[in-house]
Amino acid sequence: MELPEFLELLNGHLLWYERDLDARFNQLAWYSANIMLSSGNMKKGTNPVELKKGLYESVEDLQETQAPKETKRKKAEEEKEKLLKRFDLQN
Repeated sequence: MELPEFLELLNGHLLWYERDLDARFNQLAWYSANIMLSSGNMKKGTNPVELKKGLYESVEDLQETQAPKETKRKKAEEEKEKLLKRFDLQN
C-alpha cells in the first residue's frame, strides 16, 4: 500500500469517527433536552428543538443553517430579475 492510499484510508476513518461522535452527541443533546423539559423546570414556551440547539449543534445543523442563506439570496435575485423583465423596469 502506497502513501496516498494510506492517507485516503486514514482520512476516511477519521471522517467516519467524526460523524459517529457527532451522531452520539446529537442523540445525547436530544435526550438531555427532553429530560429538561419533562422535569418541569423549564418555561412552557420552550420547545425541544430550541433547547437541543442550545445544548449542541451538530454538523448537519450547521450545514443547514449555512446553505439556505445562499439559496435564498439566489432565489431573491432571480425573482427580482423576473419582475424587472416582466414590467420592463431595466435600469
